[in-house]
Amino acid sequence: MRGETRFDKFNFDEADLIEVERNYRLYRRGKGIYHRLYRCPGNTLDMCQGDGIIDTDNTDRLPLEVIILLMDAEGNQSRIGLILVNDDDPDDDRLVTGEPLISCSSWGNPAHDRISLDIFDKYLRLSGPPGLGGINVNSAFNINLVTRLTGGREVAAWTPSGEIIDPLKITAIDHTGRPIEDCLISLYPVLPFESCVIESDDGKIRAEIPLEAVYDTTWMRIIHEPSYIVPGEIESVYRIEPRDQPLNGKVLIKIACDENIVARSGWGVYYLDRRSGWTFLDNAQEDNFLTAPALSWETFGLVKDADMPYLDVQKPVDNETLRSADMSLYAVVRDTTSGIIAEDIIVTIDGKKVPAEYDPPRKRILYRPWQELSTGSHELTVFIKDRVGNSTVRSLNFNIIQ
Repeated sequence: MRGETRFDKFNFDEADLIEVERNYRLYRRGKGIYHRLYRCPGNTLDMCQGDGIIDTDNTDRLPLEVIILLMDAEGNQSRIGLILVNDDDPDDDRLVTGEPLISCSSWGNPAHDRISLDIFDKYLRLSGPPGLGGINVNSAFNINLVTRLTGGREVAAWTPSGEIIDPLKITAIDHTGRPIEDCLISLYPVLPFESCVIESDDGKIRAEIPLEAVYDTTWMRIIHEPSYIVPGEIESVYRIEPRDQPLNGKVLIKIACDENIVARSGWGVYYLDRRSGWTFLDNAQEDNFLTAPALSWETFGLVKDADMPYLDVQKPVDNETLRSADMSLYAVVRDTTSGIIAEDIIVTIDGKKVPAEYDPPRKRILYRPWQELSTGSHELTVFIKDRVGNSTVRSLNFNIIQ
């Protein structure tokens, strides 16, 4: 063992300060999923010094085996083992598994037969089905890439020697040099030490990328997705690739919208989650753009939330008679599109605001008076609002007896 690091115990109340993070770059290379135990900045625990990254200056000693032991307050342990490898050099020996980040074109119908371009930090990897003889990249480069069979696919790795200004023409060729299929793609470099703004060809979506927003030099592109558009409900859908690529900091996504969308409430910037569907990000307005921060490249679009939030006041019931000591509020709320704004929940009794509690995981509103209510009739009002401005209000009466 070359070294050991121990972390102090921390209270359960501080558990929300510790995060895990999935690294998709390794996952899409057919490797395991690597998690960081915590993330800085923003972490205030004394035990968390530095930025939570295991680092080594001596690459000659790689690969390194790292063992992480997690221990709770009772001494129970969990053990995690991982291998640190050098990730700077192109490596076309990695198994061609997982989902390609970018699919340039298809050769035949089966998904495995598609010709794909995968982005791995500073270099690109093109792969195709067995039988492919090579790949030509024709732009300012005009180079031929020789492929070799790896993991059941023909693979070639390429590190661009300069900025890609013109669209790349990617041509798959057979063993005789005959072209099989070609396509045009536009790639943009994103560097950790430079800020930049990248927008689609039609100018309707922009990604404002600050300094150190990406971990490593990478390449990205923006693709219009008209198949997702539902007029009046889903507009301006674009996919930014490499999709699901985690970022080191927030980027600002701006989607242009016409005057009708800006003027009507209910619209916001969403990203498409393949498991749960469209997920709300934000709906801040800047000129004729709706904007939202993002922490990964996704499929983004403008989605309208026209549904009023669900509100069911289960306790007390309307016109109920009860003692002051038995009076309590229990209400169930739900909004499956943009979500409830906790700060905009208002509960009043006889027109006076009371400090009700909102429990987001259980989606409920709770309140119990801290002092006795006077005998007689009282009016209870509950107001909720979602994140794009749709609101729901419920009012009822109840009677207090001695």
